Amino acid sequence: MLKYTDFINESSISSLSVDEVVNKKFLSIVLSDSYNRESLIHQYMHEEGISNEDEIDENEFSNWTKYELDYLASEFINKTNTELIKNGKIKIWRAMSVNKEWESRLSSEAKHLGIYWSWDEKGAEPHWGYNTELPFTTIMEAEVDETSVDWYPTIRLNIEPVSFEEMEIRLVKGAKINIISIKIDGEEIDLSEISGDRFIA
Repeated sequence: MLKYTDFINESSISSLSVDEVVNKKFLSIVLSDSYNRESLIHQYMHEEGISNEDEIDENEFSNWTKYELDYLASEFINKTNTELIKNGKIKIWRAMSVNKEWESRLSSEAKHLGIYWSWDEKGAEPHWGYNTELPFTTIMEAEVDETSVDWYPTIRLNIEPVSFEEMEIRLVKGAKINIISIKIDGEEIDLSEISGDRFIA
């Protein structure tokens, strides 16, 4: 997974332009990743009718990649504005592997729930693999303000071949998270005694 710590920016997605998202630095990062490059070259050769990779003009390929990423960024911004953001809020999901003490600590401790979420429930998967010390899977559904999303890395992660399938949404560290529901191994837990302002990214 590529890192975008130098792109952190709290803002509304409507304030961003495609050229700001797909800038020279981001384009360079994308093309320097072997998986991204291989995937884009394959698509480029197919669309341009090129049969031999040696025939590719690097400048033309770079220009094509910029155009392709511009298009994907524009499509994602439009989808976010028309489908994901409702009244300035956006629903998010996260899955984690936890131990049996995790639920009991929810009502007694402020919880940092992390900045890595998904804008689609199907994208919420724990990434710890098999771990006998964390045998339970929790899935959290939450809601955050639109401006709590770090939109630059979020858009970029959703248009790269290497990461777009994860449907990731990246939160600004410390942003308030309004928990809607929490399930542990499929069983929804009672949140009535848990303060809603306790959770942050």
